[in-house]
Amino acid sequence: MNKYILKNDFLQIEYLTDSLRITGLLPNGKPNMLADLGNLPPIPTPYGDFYFRGGHRLWHAPEAMPRTYIPDVGEIAITDLPDGVALETQTEPGTGIRKRIEIHLAADKPSVTLIHTLINDGLWPVELAPWAITQFRL
Repeated sequence: MNKYILKNDFLQIEYLTDSLRITGLLPNGKPNMLADLGNLPPIPTPYGDFYFRGGHRLWHAPEAMPRTYIPDVGEIAITDLPDGVALETQTEPGTGIRKRIEIHLAADKPSVTLIHTLINDGLWPVELAPWAITQFRL
């Protein structure tokens, strides 16, 4: 997994470039606040193995197998923003949904804003909702 970092004088945000996942939230001098579930076994789906990685990710609700558990690995489009970065997946096979997370890091305070977007690239309307999940360490 390739990891990139955004940081200011207060926070460090780590995100993956081959999965739509934020893996690190580190206040200066403190350990990562986000959970790392890299040791859990994958769940097999018709679209490949789904890995619980922890951290922060974007699903679509309501939860349903296999739709919710389509593996979130693959090519991610990365766009630099003046105060952060936008991460966007390819269109998911089977759902026609593309996911996007914008990460905006304030320059002068310990504040991060996430904007979650689901885009329907399919042939028909679908009813779903963005479901942003953040897993913290105990």
